[in-house]
Parts: sequence; C-alpha cells; structure tokens
Amino acid sequence: MRFEYTGYPCDPSPADPSRIVYRPTLQVRVAGLGGSVDVFGTLDTGSVECVLPYELLQAINPPRHHKELGSMKGFTGTPQVVTYATVNLAILLKNRPYVWSAKVGFIQGRDGEALWGHIGFLQYFNASFHGPERHFTLRPKADFPRLMSLP
Repeated sequence: MRFEYTGYPCDPSPADPSRIVYRPTLQVRVAGLGGSVDVFGTLDTGSVECVLPYELLQAINPPRHHKELGSMKGFTGTPQVVTYATVNLAILLKNRPYVWSAKVGFIQGRDGEALWGHIGFLQYFNASFHGPERHFTLRPKADFPRLMSLP
C-alpha cells in the first residue's frame, strides 16, 4: 500500500535551504494491557529497534519485566536508558488489519513520535521508499506473524 511522506517544518541549513523536510511517517496503533494509542512514527531503516515515547508506558501499560532495561546511543553518541516491553502493533493496509506482537523500547525525550525500526516492524514488510515522489509502499512478507484481532 502506498503512503505519502509527511512534511515537517525545519530551519534551513547550508545543505538544504528549504523550510520543510519530508519523512516517511506512518500512524500505528500500539496496544498494551491498559488500552491502545495511535502513534505517528518515522520508518527508519537505520534504526535496529522500534523506539517509542516513554510516556506511552503509563498510557497503555504493556506487559514488561522490570529487568528488561538497556542502553541505546542516538546519532550524537549519548547513551540513553531504554525500557523494553511487549506491545501489539496494528496497521491497516488496503482496509485489511495487520496485527502483530513486538518487543519495543521506550525512551524519554521522543516528543510523542516513534521510530519504526527493523526489529519488530520493518522486518515484517517489503518497504520501498520513493524520495523524489515523496511516498513509500509497504507490503507484508509471506511469513507475516499476524494476530487475529485489532487492539
């Protein structure tokens, strides 16, 4: 299914004088034991894992073990504490629900937006990015681990 890139305001730079940057973003339903929330995030082929805003932990209360903590370095190289939990993720492709479980990381400072990385998200899709046309396509792989219902 085809999705349009989302434009975000930005400051111009010597490399890019425009005031808008376009990113491949997608709204995904994230569910835990306490409910579900629709979250926008950027499809990030450079991110190994999915990273969500820490504030979602209280909102959806996913099952987690308090020992599942880790550390992740962002592009600045500064390590951040990551809390891991298992959530259900759901998207609609051509009016058909695709639902699966994934272990994701929660980090403070994500400002309400997620990164949909390889483990837990992109590994289940064939994704094509069409930068000049500002759209991307997602197609589920044949071995997609579907659950039966939308969260």
